[in-house]
Amino acid sequence: MSGWGNSMDEAWLQIHSYEGEGFQPLVAFNGWRVAILNYLDDIHPERNNTMERHTETDEVFVLTKGKGVLIIGGSGSQVDAIHSQTLEIGKICNVRRNTWHTILLSRDASVLIVEERDTGEPNSEYTSLSAESCRQIMKSPKWEDHLAQPPNQIRFNPHPAVGKPGEYPKNQCRNNFRFLLLTTKPMVE
Repeated sequence: MSGWGNSMDEAWLQIHSYEGEGFQPLVAFNGWRVAILNYLDDIHPERNNTMERHTETDEVFVLTKGKGVLIIGGSGSQVDAIHSQTLEIGKICNVRRNTWHTILLSRDASVLIVEERDTGEPNSEYTSLSAESCRQIMKSPKWEDHLAQPPNQIRFNPHPAVGKPGEYPKNQCRNNFRFLLLTTKPMVE
């Protein structure tokens, strides 16, 4: 007999949510993981001065609430130009392998992220943005129109050199939400 209600055998169905700050993997299956990224001051444009790219996988972003802008920097050996794409709720944005990118979010925003399970430092590259690139992001009409809310206690800190997992405490890992993975709870298997 079928049942109605909120209890279900987890062998059939797992339900997860995340309301905290920043990046949190929630589900991993075979080679993939699904995570949630919520706003945090560390990825505010006045602090965000880095981009990343993944050398072995695409990365999917789906805005579920709030407002967001993907910032794309091309696929050369370094960021060659700054392009912005406004995220729309429910639309899938697939950042292709080897494409420099970062994301800007409004305080009420949440993004679903799907990527290969082992995406991280061994198969990703990180680069600091030039002062001119940072100015371009701040002047972006998409930023100004959709997200302009100053972060708490604005500080512009250069990105630390990329280290090994666990080397940097969260407050030194500004500007790149991927580093937050090093200090989050383990994902649900």
